[in-house]
Amino acid sequence: MMFLTVYLSNNEQHFTEVPVTPETVCRDVVDLCKEPGESDCHLAEVWCGSVSAASVMLLEVERELHLVAAKQIKFRLERPVADNERMFDVLQRFGSQRNEVRFFLRHERPPGRDIGENGECGWEAGVDTGDTAIPVT
Repeated sequence: MMFLTVYLSNNEQHFTEVPVTPETVCRDVVDLCKEPGESDCHLAEVWCGSVSAASVMLLEVERELHLVAAKQIKFRLERPVADNERMFDVLQRFGSQRNEVRFFLRHERPPGRDIGENGECGWEAGVDTGDTAIPVT
């Protein structure tokens, strides 16, 4: 058995721990976390991080290449977890990167995304260059 941390709002201080077995599906987790009588909820898998992306201008000075500017780019990837996905398998899939993903209970219907053959919904992505957040399509 494993425990899944589910954030109940965007405030990461408001969370619960849900026991997950190999048979636990996403709908089981949502049912345990939502308020009584609440119907339009879904579980969102969210990856946040940053990568070094270089704005590179190559200058030839005595045959050397110089990096002129670089910045950190923050990203956020969010995917609604399908009701029938086995949460144990989802957690196992992350392996050593398990700490880089968070699960949020969203108090709304999942966005209308194309659903694949395995029932999984697509990713929604965003990039923050420091100036503005740019949606990635």
